[in-house]
This record gives sequence, structure tokens and C-alpha cells, in this order.
Amino acid sequence: MGRSLDVFVHVPKTAGSTLLDLLSRQYGPPNVHRTRAMDLEASLEDFRGISQAERDKVRLLMGHGVLRLQDLFPPGTRMFTFLRDPFEQFISSFHYIRRATWNRYHEQVKDMRSELQFLEHRVITGNDNPQTRHLAGLGTDPLPDPDGELRVQVVDEAVSGRASTQLDAMVFVGLTEHFDESLLLLSDVLGWKGPLRYQVHNRTRSRPKVPADHQLRSAFEEVYAADLELYERARSRLQKQLADAGAGFAVRTASFRAWNRVAQEYGRLQHFLTR
Repeated sequence: MGRSLDVFVHVPKTAGSTLLDLLSRQYGPPNVHRTRAMDLEASLEDFRGISQAERDKVRLLMGHGVLRLQDLFPPGTRMFTFLRDPFEQFISSFHYIRRATWNRYHEQVKDMRSELQFLEHRVITGNDNPQTRHLAGLGTDPLPDPDGELRVQVVDEAVSGRASTQLDAMVFVGLTEHFDESLLLLSDVLGWKGPLRYQVHNRTRSRPKVPADHQLRSAFEEVYAADLELYERARSRLQKQLADAGAGFAVRTASFRAWNRVAQEYGRLQHFLTR
């Protein structure tokens, strides 16, 4: 890759789908390579298989699993990602998979009656602590152990350590809960030009409110300890960046939100008039 490369690590259910469209506009579709979530392993191999000349044209690599291509990143690569409150991400994933008939786990999850059942399913299938897994470059498919038996990859101390190291190496880590502030800071860090605007994508509508289930919370905090620790690390980092941005940044954020709402309404009106 002759030119500088930026890499967006898309962690599922962290508003990444909303950001992907904006990124395509910022970099220009011909300059972007996106991995395919529905066919991830083949997608990663496809990128490895293209010529060096074609890889040199890529200015932005984005999608799920991109850290598993890190051996191809040139010096000076700028990596960034967004994380989300782990419990909110867990609940969002539950309701998303129940309605997403195309999801590989839909048939197993669609009739589950409780979040506790889903928590157990996440552990059994190797999908617990997904934010730690993604930053550590860990897949969700079972791997053969020394005896040749397939076993789920476990998030242990070593995996958590890799994820923390990757997080620290990112030029920016945003949070879904502070999406607009994160987007403005990211724009400053990467030196983007042109207007920032976005439409929210892939939001689970009419999501039932989760009851104050102490058993669920307790079990979740035990199972998702790695993600909770990673999120807190990212949250502390963002809080410092917001504090360093000064009092005027709040005014800038409010102005951006107002402008983006107008742009969204205009976009919806255009879509309605051209149907």
C-alpha cells in the first residue's frame, strides 16, 4: 500500500453501520475496501489475494475482522474504532439476532424467552465479550485443540491483554453513547474535509425495555468482565479528550447536531419526492 492507510475496526452493534456510509463518502467508494460480515473468512482471504498494486489503491480498510489482516498494514497505518456500553450491546445483539433471519444464530435464538438464555448461548458459541474478541483479532469459530477436538476460543487474560494493547495503539476510540462528540473528534484526528452528516442505520426499533433483573446483571458482569474493563479504559480516554477540547466543544457539538437533523430531514424529503 503506497499511500497512507486508515483502518476502521467495526465491532458489531456499536453504530458501525451508521458510520460505514459516512466513511465511504469521506474517502470515496473507489478508495475503500470493506470486508463482508456474512462471509467473513472468504472476505479476508479475498483481500489477501488481491495484488499489491490493488492494495496500494486502498485508503480505507473497514469492516469486521480487519485486525486479522494486520500483517499487511504498512507503517503509519491509523486504526480507529467505536465501542459501546457492553450491557447495551449485549441487549441490542439479542433483539437484533431474534429478528435477523439471515443471522447464523437466528434459529437458535429466535424463541429464547430471556436474556439469561442468550447470555449462556453467547458463552457456548464463543461470542461473549465481543468487543475484546474483535480488538484482539479473535474469531468466533471453534479451533482444534492439541487433541484435534474443536473448542471455542476463550477470552482469557492473554486475549484481554492483546485487546488492551490494540486499543492503546488506536489513533482514536469513540463511544456509541457519545456518537456526535466522537465523530467530531475523529474528524479532527484524521483531518477529514467536507461536511459530516449521517443517517442512523440498523437500529433495533421497538426494543422491549429490559427489567431491573439483578440476577441477569450479576451474571452478565461476571461473564463480560473483559468487555467491561475494556470499555472503561476507552471511556476514560474519551473523557480526557473531551475535557482537553475545552468548553467551546459543547457548542460545536450542539451546532453539529442541529445541522445534521436538518440534513436528515432534507434527505428524507428528497427520498419521498423521488419515489
